[in-house]
Amino acid sequence: MGSASSKDYHSAGGGSSAFKCSLDESETQRIFTLLGTGGVGKSTVMKQMIRTNGFSDDDKDFCRAVLGKNVRILVDEWLKFVTENEEGPKEFEDLLYHQIEIFQELKVQNVEEFPPAERRHFLEVSNDIWNDATLTHLQEDFISITSHKSAVAAEVLSTLSFMSDVNFKRISAEDYVPSDEDLVNLRTQTNDLSEKKFEFEKKEFILRDIGGQVQHQHDWMTSLQDACAIIFIVSLDDFHIYDEDQRNQLMKSQRLFKNLCSSVVLDDAPIVLLFNKVHFPIQAQIV
Repeated sequence: MGSASSKDYHSAGGGSSAFKCSLDESETQRIFTLLGTGGVGKSTVMKQMIRTNGFSDDDKDFCRAVLGKNVRILVDEWLKFVTENEEGPKEFEDLLYHQIEIFQELKVQNVEEFPPAERRHFLEVSNDIWNDATLTHLQEDFISITSHKSAVAAEVLSTLSFMSDVNFKRISAEDYVPSDEDLVNLRTQTNDLSEKKFEFEKKEFILRDIGGQVQHQHDWMTSLQDACAIIFIVSLDDFHIYDEDQRNQLMKSQRLFKNLCSSVVLDDAPIVLLFNKVHFPIQAQIV
């Protein structure tokens, strides 16, 4: 973890002490804006910061809805991979073929709004497809290849832990109530501006999450002018992820961070540079 900021902030004696002073001021709203490219984990960092205040019923409803959507994405990508892989079955067995037909019928509906019984049916069909004995030998290759696809990697990979025997029985229950861990571990793409309030040491803070996809980056500067601090998040796991134009995600983060630090809009705002997903490159012996 490190910090950086514009030249004027440093010349004024910026750093951790100046950053703390900005939080001790009496402004009614202390807004932290989270920035970073898509899939770096901004929403997860936000959830970890507000976790001390507990999650609301709306948060739990959102978790149930997004989990259903993520399962749909996982199985959709899985079936594409299986049918395109030379080692995959040329024809599906009758039971599996029937399950796939059901999945294809259900997935075009609004999975996020399924009532409990229909949601359970959808998840059970999806789980049967994912764990079918004729396909499991392809799972390792599927996970490896999907991890390099920036468009779906976060949703797919985070959903795998929910498909384990113990977790699946829990999340597919009609009376399923997401735990705090479920909410933190869930991944979803931020498509709109998201704000959350939380309290710390009797002070109220607002966390603002702005989508990191290319189509949202033009909104960054206009939404930063009232921020008391910017948290720029970099996923170190991006060292091996490339976008559709074969541009490396980590290098893209570097360019965006450089442009952010040189912006005149942020002359007085401290910027915290937060490295996320550190364990992935360590496991790969990159750092």
